[in-house]
Amino acid sequence: MSTTNQAVPPVAEIPRIPTDANQDIVFNFPWEAKAFALVVHLFQAGHYTWAEWTEALSAEIKAAGAEDDGSKYYLLWLAAAEKLVARKALAGAGELRGRKVALEMAQGGPVEPEPGEKKKDKKKHGH
Repeated sequence: MSTTNQAVPPVAEIPRIPTDANQDIVFNFPWEAKAFALVVHLFQAGHYTWAEWTEALSAEIKAAGAEDDGSKYYLLWLAAAEKLVARKALAGAGELRGRKVALEMAQGGPVEPEPGEKKKDKKKHGH
């Protein structure tokens, strides 16, 4: 593992990242920016190459398929990061899930259920 800070490739080399008219990256919620920063930090610390990252992210985007309208981009970003971090044995799956939920709850982001779990309603129906 390299400890040299590596430059992040140009925005055009980040698969489908949301940008504005000036090609600046757009974040709708603070947790999205933190997820982005975490991926960049792990890359710059030498835990994986940019090619490994784009391959992981591209696989998540492809798996989302035609139904993906881009609104869940940073959820795909998190899913790719979780899988890459687990594959590189940087953290265990339980630790990742706990940190993800804590980050999302603290920042007001969505908490997605684990595969096989039902999503909990935020509102109670009835009285």
